Amino acid sequence: PAGSQGRANRAGDDRRARYFALAVLGRRNDPCALELAEKTFASNTSGRDRATLYRYIRSLDGNHTLPLARRWLGAEDSRDGVAAFLMALHSEPEDVPTIRTAFARHWSETECTYPLCDLVEALGRHPAQGPYEELRLTFNDVVYSYARERAAASMARVDPQFQDLFATECLWDCESGTQIVGLKIANLQLSLVAARVKALAVFGVEDDEDVKGVAAARLATV
Repeated sequence: PAGSQGRANRAGDDRRARYFALAVLGRRNDPCALELAEKTFASNTSGRDRATLYRYIRSLDGNHTLPLARRWLGAEDSRDGVAAFLMALHSEPEDVPTIRTAFARHWSETECTYPLCDLVEALGRHPAQGPYEELRLTFNDVVYSYARERAAASMARVDPQFQDLFATECLWDCESGTQIVGLKIANLQLSLVAARVKALAVFGVEDDEDVKGVAAARLATV
C-alpha cells in the first residue's frame, strides 16, 4: 500500500508539472507541444491529459493552429472536434467551403454535436459569403438550445434578413443569450416586439439581469 501510495503521489506530481508546463507554453504562444497534442487527440484520449492539452492549443494564436485545423477537420478521431473549435476562433474566408462540408457531415451523422456548434460560429466569422442556409437550418430545426443561440448570434452578423425573419422569434427563446441577440436587433416599430421588449425589461428570463438590462437599454433608444 505504501508503494502504491508513493506511485500515485508521483503520478499526481507529474500531472501537475505537465499542467504547469503547458500553461506556461500557452501563455508564451510556444507551439513546441503541438506534436504531443496531436498524438493525444488522435488517440481519442479523454480525461485530464486531453483537457490540459485542449486548454494549451486554444491559447495559441492562429498562425500555429489554423494550419492544423485545416488538416484535422474531417479526421475520424477527436482531432475533428478540436479543428472545428479552432475554425471558430481563427478561420479565414477561404476556409468557408471546408467548414460547410464539415457542417453537412456532422448534421447528417448526429444532427447536433459540439463540433457542429463550433462550425456555426465559424460561419459567423465570414459575412461576405453569407447568408448561410446552414445557420437558418440550425436555428429552425436543431433541438439543442445552445446551438440555436450560436446560430442566432452568427446570423445576426452575416444574414441581412435576420431582423425581418428571425429576430422577433428570438425574444421568446428559452435561452437568455438568444433573447439578447433578438433584443439588440428586433424591430421596435412592431407593436408585438415593443410589448415583448417592455415585458423583458421588467421580468427577463427567470429574472435574468442581463436580459433586463439589454431590454431597458434598447427601450432607452426609442
